[in-house]
Amino acid sequence: MRTKQFFFLLIGFYQISLFAQEDITESKIRIPAINLNIGFHTPGGDLADRFGSSTLFGMGFQLKNEKIFIGVLILLH
Repeated sequence: MRTKQFFFLLIGFYQISLFAQEDITESKIRIPAINLNIGFHTPGGDLADRFGSSTLFGMGFQLKNEKIFIGVLILLH
């Protein structure tokens, strides 16, 4: 039984590796990306007495088309 499962698993990975060898130039690939940012900052020394801690929330979107990267980033301090 385990031999059959291993065989089908091996065949599945073999098919995936065949598709990975496709030749595509990078300029033709279109890639969208979504970013979510969360940060918490604590200064040290005498800056901690003056300013205290701060937080950061943000989100962004980038798109790589055939020629350039286009993006928008929004940050809230």
